[in-house]
Amino acid sequence: MNTNGLAGAESFSLITSPLIPVHYTNCDQINNISLKQLLSDAHLIERIAKPEMEEIALLRQILLPLVIDILGSFNTDDEWKDQWNIGHFDKVGIREYFTECADLFFLFDKEKPFGQVADLESTSEKTKPSQVLLPSLPSGNNVPLFVPIHDGLSAKLTPSEAFFSLLITQSWAVAGIATGMKNDPLVKAGKTTGNRIPPTASIGLVIPLGRNLFETIMLSLVVSAGDLPDSDDAPSWRSSSSSTATWSERPAVGIRDYLSYPSRRIRLFPEITEGGALIVERVLLGAGDRLPFINPNYEPHAMWRKNSSKSNTQVTHFPLRHRSDRESWQGLASLLAVSERKETELMTTSTLRQIARFRQTGVIESTYPLKVLLLGVEYGTQNAVIENLIVDEIPLPVTALAEESAIREFLEKIVQQSENVRNHLNHLQKRILEASKTRQEWDKGSWAGEQFIQSISVQVMRILSILTNRPENINEIQEIWAVGARKLALDAGKKLIAKALQSPTAWHTDKTDHNGKSKLTPNIPMADVFFRSAIHKEFPRPQELQSTDTYSITAAEGADHV
Repeated sequence: MNTNGLAGAESFSLITSPLIPVHYTNCDQINNISLKQLLSDAHLIERIAKPEMEEIALLRQILLPLVIDILGSFNTDDEWKDQWNIGHFDKVGIREYFTECADLFFLFDKEKPFGQVADLESTSEKTKPSQVLLPSLPSGNNVPLFVPIHDGLSAKLTPSEAFFSLLITQSWAVAGIATGMKNDPLVKAGKTTGNRIPPTASIGLVIPLGRNLFETIMLSLVVSAGDLPDSDDAPSWRSSSSSTATWSERPAVGIRDYLSYPSRRIRLFPEITEGGALIVERVLLGAGDRLPFINPNYEPHAMWRKNSSKSNTQVTHFPLRHRSDRESWQGLASLLAVSERKETELMTTSTLRQIARFRQTGVIESTYPLKVLLLGVEYGTQNAVIENLIVDEIPLPVTALAEESAIREFLEKIVQQSENVRNHLNHLQKRILEASKTRQEWDKGSWAGEQFIQSISVQVMRILSILTNRPENINEIQEIWAVGARKLALDAGKKLIAKALQSPTAWHTDKTDHNGKSKLTPNIPMADVFFRSAIHKEFPRPQELQSTDTYSITAAEGADHV
């Protein structure tokens, strides 16, 4: 073990150093633990106590390939089932693995620093401020507003922060020009061009969450169906392909290589402060390997669209991305597409398809409290800057993953009806604007349909939660949804009409077309009639509920309050 001559640096092994904050189940206090303890206590830990980007970067880049490296891939459903029923990872196997690979997990080792290139050196022989590893802080062309830091002021990162910054960069680094490194054959004028965003950044991630960290990891480990992994497949810390500045465009060898794919070359420069603290202020960030395409056999968390192009036969499916202009539940059709839909050519993640299979065989119960974390990044021009971070967490009824499921049909109906109401409200608003001789572009201003989607989201999330815990309440929930959604839609239309009728043009009924002829156009009262008719057609009123326009979801929740 070599430590750059820094006193105390040898203590920062990921295996033993308390670098990872976690929430233990039924404990509000945050505990900092080592990577070894994290795996050993995974069944006792509820969540990693970090923002979602760091939490998922740790899960995908470290925990999943690490567990596969320790246990091996699951080749049959029975192998997965046996590990699931045990309920925890084998501490003996964990200890033996870390004993054998102990030298690979030192963060500041001089010869083999974890996740870094030991002899990485820029052609200019200069280093960069540490914020180049943090997309939320200004660096170069990436300048978030209202942050009092610039390139002349380096962020002082603790070893834990530096470790997580490595993971963030390998997952969501921006594209564009990188600092040229010595031994990089494609350096020109001190720069390396053409850098792509990492594989993870091009995916709208859908992460299944279990009741504890052990279950969360297990839900993301997909049975390989007997396919033997490539003998060269290894996580980045056991691979020699990322130990130098030389990079290449290459496909992933296997799932361990893919999940820990080295899309950037990085080096941390630790320092000791006057107070004796170990920090990282200066770093190097260079070009890394470039993945030509994402293999669906290796990617567990992506939804897919079939490649209908005949020109690129190597790529069978393209991963979907999340959209910041939509609520997460509006994508339920893609989430629930356990088998590829011919009409949309969409298919859900391999993890959710596996959960559907295990529910059918009884390995996972129908009332399992499954949640999914949706995480994605929207980039700006040429992927050179991050514009939006998309994060949401929704309950997902396991029974909805069945091919023939009343709950699945109902949830898809919710999405479609909500979209129809959105269009009806926007059309009503457009009619009102026409009557008042006002024009508003669809991508500007506030539209009633979008406000309806935001308002109804609370009820949709509660319905998802109820159906996750009480799927037998489906019939009652369907009636409650129809009444509640109809009332919310009619109330939204009523507000538009009430405000519009105050206008002197509210009763305007004619205008001249381009030929100079007079033609009749709907006035606001007529538009109101058409709108109400459309809403009542969308939500037919059951006979027993026609006496009221109020509703409550509490009765269907029973003792389970959301």
